[in-house]
Amino acid sequence: MVGKLPPGTEAELLEEAIQAARREAGLDFRILQVEIPIGRHQIDALLRLEPGGITLHAEVKKWAQHANFGALLQQLRTLPEPALLVADYVNPNMAGRLRDAGIAFIDTAGNAYIHEGQIHVYLVGK
Repeated sequence: MVGKLPPGTEAELLEEAIQAARREAGLDFRILQVEIPIGRHQIDALLRLEPGGITLHAEVKKWAQHANFGALLQQLRTLPEPALLVADYVNPNMAGRLRDAGIAFIDTAGNAYIHEGQIHVYLVGK
């Protein structure tokens, strides 16, 4: 791992979501780097999904289901592709909306949607 996770809620949320994705969906994420400035934006984390070696640009959000969906979608679309929302909880309604918009996500409950390369996971209701 390059960089060190900063103390605080986002770092804890990221670690919990990675553990839940491993436990519930068998997804193995590795943190490559955190807090990466890109132009006027910052990527919260750069993750590698194994197997497959897919690198994802993560936006970590607490209370994502309460966010304005349009604003959240716009923020995620400013990230380099492929982007990944990491949240504390994605309810089934929000999960469907994110999937329909093509936005990958994982949360601390183990809900996940990934559609990259040979990896296709859609797990909700956790």
